[in-house]
Amino acid sequence: IKDRESVERLQEPLLDILQKLCKLHHPDNPQHFACLLGRLTELRTFNHHHAEMLMSWRVNDH
Repeated sequence: IKDRESVERLQEPLLDILQKLCKLHHPDNPQHFACLLGRLTELRTFNHHHAEMLMSWRVNDH
């Protein structure tokens, strides 16, 4: 990512909305938002590793 500030500006309102939805739909679980952020981080890492694996297979096949 070359322009981290732009990405952060785009993410900020989305994270705010996600947090509000978590509070609305899971008022009894104040940690729900934090758990979701953790899962999103895991998915991002998984996606990165998967893309690397696919690129490796493509390079090895040619």
